[in-house]
Amino acid sequence: MKLVSLFIIVLGLIAYAFVRNPLPDVDRDVCGLITSKNYPCELLHTQTEDGFTIGIHHMSNPGGKPILLWHGMLQNAATWAMNFPNQDLIYLLFDAGFDVYMGNSRGTIYSQEHTSLDPKNDSEEFWERCDFDFGSIYDLPAVIDYILENTGYQKLGYVGHSRGSTLMNVLLTEKPEYAYKVNLYAALSPPVHVSKTKSPAILLLDEARKKLYMNDLFSLFGVHNVGINNPVLIKMFSEVCKTTPIVCKLAIFMFAGWDFDSFNMSRIPVYISHPETVPIQDLNHGLQVKSSGQFSSFDYGNEKNLQVYGQPTPKLYKLSNIPLDGVKWMIFYGGNDVMVVPEDIHTLVDELHPQLLYNEPKYLPTFSHLDFVWGINANKFIYKDIVNAMLEQDFGKIN
Repeated sequence: MKLVSLFIIVLGLIAYAFVRNPLPDVDRDVCGLITSKNYPCELLHTQTEDGFTIGIHHMSNPGGKPILLWHGMLQNAATWAMNFPNQDLIYLLFDAGFDVYMGNSRGTIYSQEHTSLDPKNDSEEFWERCDFDFGSIYDLPAVIDYILENTGYQKLGYVGHSRGSTLMNVLLTEKPEYAYKVNLYAALSPPVHVSKTKSPAILLLDEARKKLYMNDLFSLFGVHNVGINNPVLIKMFSEVCKTTPIVCKLAIFMFAGWDFDSFNMSRIPVYISHPETVPIQDLNHGLQVKSSGQFSSFDYGNEKNLQVYGQPTPKLYKLSNIPLDGVKWMIFYGGNDVMVVPEDIHTLVDELHPQLLYNEPKYLPTFSHLDFVWGINANKFIYKDIVNAMLEQDFGKIN
């Protein structure tokens, strides 16, 4: 009887979580988030050379210089619209006159269409091609070319957070011609090197991969992507965050780091209501970069590496391939970021030729990994710098 009563109480709490919705943004999609703040939004599409249809959210500002923003892992374009107009970068850019575009990586809910593959029926091949190797070489060029063709500009500005900066870093090394299509690149906590990461979640996953044969277990059960995008789990986690904030804080710390002075805890239900899954291969690729200490393509093993790369080892992504007379970098990194720690950023900066830097990398002592997109004071310490720097750039209007 007690178990039945407990079960009824739990069901009641879950139902209550579904009915009770004090934050309308929880149930809004990307354009819903943006238009509710009285800004324009439309969802555009372009196709990549390998058959993926990529969704691009657009805040149309006719004639404005184009800016492309790209999200991190487990996210989509919604990550740029989580707070309010005086806080989020997209609104500040729009108000400054820019034509704002937000990309959505292949495999996210806005970019799951393919000419021949289906995420359910062809799941292994589909999700394998959602690794950042493919996103860098196919998604970014397709979106950049689409924007330039439709705006009449020769160049655009780019802002990448976490994995969104990884995509640009790979693109610039593998297709250096794109260094001349991007004028200024703002890298927010860019994970080129993560060997010194202190993220408890990443360290645990890496141990599981090595010692518990995590990859074999996923393959055995036919699991090719993982995440917490189940609506029931999201609602339950939202309630936990509201009733027991310390549990929520610890969960965030496990991945991103601790800086709750710049984190609006009342917006947690919004932040977690737009999650994405992560492809297993993409996750393994990140762990591989962490363990090897090398910024390289995915390691399939000697035999398949020979087929894919023409060599038994993964291909190194060499930052020295980036032309010195092209795109300039702005780098921002945080002292409380446990995922991409300052030591790894220093290694990146040492590898970059000084001519590539627009200015000195900006160190924010209290910032954690998510503060760069969700921090309520990011507007003051980061976004103002980005907007002002972009305003100074000549994007080369053709017509």
